[in-house]
Amino acid sequence: MEPLAPVGSVHRFHPATPFAWCLAHRRPVLVPDLDDRALHWFDAEPEREHAVRRDGVHTFMIVPLIARGAALGVACFYRTVTDRPYDQEDLALAGELTARASVSIDNARLFTRERAAVVSREQALVEARAAQARLALLNDASSRIGTTLDLQRTAEELVELVVPRFADFVTVDLLDSVVQDGFVEHDQPMMPEDGRVLMRAVAVGEADGTRMVSAADQVGEVSSSAAIYAESLRTGRSILFPEVDEDVLHRITAHPDRVEPALRAGVHSYLMVPLLARGSVLGGAEFIRMSNPVPFTQADVALAEELSARAAVCIDNARLYRRERNNALMLQHSLLPQEVRTTPGLDIAYRYLPASVISEVGGDWFDVIPLSCGRVALVVGDVMGHGMRAAASMGQLRTAARTLISMDLSPDRVLRRLDETASAMGDGQFATCVCAVFDPVDGSATLACAGHLPPVLVDPDGTPRLLDLPTGAPLGVGGVPFQNVELTLPGDAVLCLYTDGLVERRGRDLDVGLELLRRTVAEQRDTLEERCDLVLEALAAHSSEDDIAVIMARVLRRLPDWIAVLPLSGEPEVVGEARRFVRETLDSWELGGLRDATELLVSELVSNALLHADKPTQLRLIRDRVLSVTVADTDSQAPRLRHAKADDEGGRGMHLVNELSHRWGSRATPDGKAVWFELELPAGVPSPGPGAP
Repeated sequence: MEPLAPVGSVHRFHPATPFAWCLAHRRPVLVPDLDDRALHWFDAEPEREHAVRRDGVHTFMIVPLIARGAALGVACFYRTVTDRPYDQEDLALAGELTARASVSIDNARLFTRERAAVVSREQALVEARAAQARLALLNDASSRIGTTLDLQRTAEELVELVVPRFADFVTVDLLDSVVQDGFVEHDQPMMPEDGRVLMRAVAVGEADGTRMVSAADQVGEVSSSAAIYAESLRTGRSILFPEVDEDVLHRITAHPDRVEPALRAGVHSYLMVPLLARGSVLGGAEFIRMSNPVPFTQADVALAEELSARAAVCIDNARLYRRERNNALMLQHSLLPQEVRTTPGLDIAYRYLPASVISEVGGDWFDVIPLSCGRVALVVGDVMGHGMRAAASMGQLRTAARTLISMDLSPDRVLRRLDETASAMGDGQFATCVCAVFDPVDGSATLACAGHLPPVLVDPDGTPRLLDLPTGAPLGVGGVPFQNVELTLPGDAVLCLYTDGLVERRGRDLDVGLELLRRTVAEQRDTLEERCDLVLEALAAHSSEDDIAVIMARVLRRLPDWIAVLPLSGEPEVVGEARRFVRETLDSWELGGLRDATELLVSELVSNALLHADKPTQLRLIRDRVLSVTVADTDSQAPRLRHAKADDEGGRGMHLVNELSHRWGSRATPDGKAVWFELELPAGVPSPGPGAP
């Protein structure tokens, strides 16, 4: 017999057929002889009647399949070859067989249903775990991406988060303009309108054993992107290749020689997501699967886009921060000394280190200010706070300090004026400062402090100590007096001025940093520059969260090739002695071209001291970038220019000084005053030696 319907098909019995009657009454049907009268049961199903006639069915039985009180179906038995018709014994046997078959069929039905339920539950669990993993990844992204304001570190955090939880190999590439400058000019688009894009690799990561790093750009390397990569950046749409073959690899890579290593590594699924933030394209992130056999899906695309969006915002924050920080650093560096002149009597080394990249720019400053009579002023200060305002305040205070010190004010008076300047800047603008003025002739130093950390002095025998200066109050507090401290610095002594960023560290006591600085400054090195580098290295200055300014000055022993001193008396013949001393000194210094002018001006100053003061006390000549000549006397009244009449015998000496010298002036001293003038050295005159160019 040929079946009316294939196995597995679904059909409905007509209510008038014996099959429907059997199911409805749950009783078997026995037809011993299929005659014309019996065939009327199939009137409602002509196809079945035709099949019965065609196949020569002459007897049949229909037995219901009943198990656990439920009707499952019917079992039909037909005879076409055997002549004997079915009887009651056959029906009983068929009932026994179908009863057993019904139980087995019902067991199979229940098993199949339970198995489907288990599979459904397992699938639901898999989907729930996948959703939970995606949520966990997003939750971790909130805390692990963007922990710093460093652009490259933010990209590395994205890579570390998704490898190997989401992908086996990940690269993050940014537009080269973003990495190089942090911003582009307004008339220059970040993205070119067509063609390939210049990208810089900033982070690469892979799971253990994937061996894909060699097939990608190394960190810091710049290369042109693939055409499809550039198109994705322009459109802002992700690229998904669930299945990757050789043709796909040729499309997604810009380097054909990397296709074969990628195939050997087992690349089978690829996803690229543009990094978009605040309407700008910053770069792209590539996700690749190799050992993970599951290809990327649209759900993975949505997850990767969410992760990349969070990373892009953090990268953009780092980019904007770096731009603002670079602007502040540019401002700060423009306000710091562009050139520190070497000075007679001192070997000077200095360092300025801005705060680490994650910190705002600070207000630390330093200055080395040449003064009259060969003296030099060393200043170190620190404006409290960070940012553009601190840098701008630093510039104002440094300019004011340089102006005040150049007016030959003592350090305590300079700090008092700076205190008034800081108070006028506004509420809450404070600064600390230490100022030292050094005289190379006698090695004297005058220091004053305004709330600053104490300088370190290393004696010639190598003994270091913190100078005990009156601390004073920070600039801007107002109403607190400042005091001078007088010291004599012998030859080979080293003085170190610094800001608090050098010794202060989070989690470390300040005294520990001061003690470490004291010991380190005392360590001997071949040059002062090496000693300065040693201090920065020992105190981990490059990881400081605050700016650092350091000045180290070593006192040079007085040598006759750059300084000469003659004591003077009140006797009239002292003028001739001074002229001879000038001639001999300038001849030994090979400055004969300045001899006549210097003799004339020295004789005028010494004569003025004899005539108008009690007596002259000292004549000093210092050879620096200019020839500096000073005559000291015991009178405190400063000289002034007089307009002498035609018949006046005197009053023209200071006019000569004013006309012949490069510049001149006077300053008060504890014993009177010092009148000085400077003459420019002839071109080609060699430098006198270290510390006095």
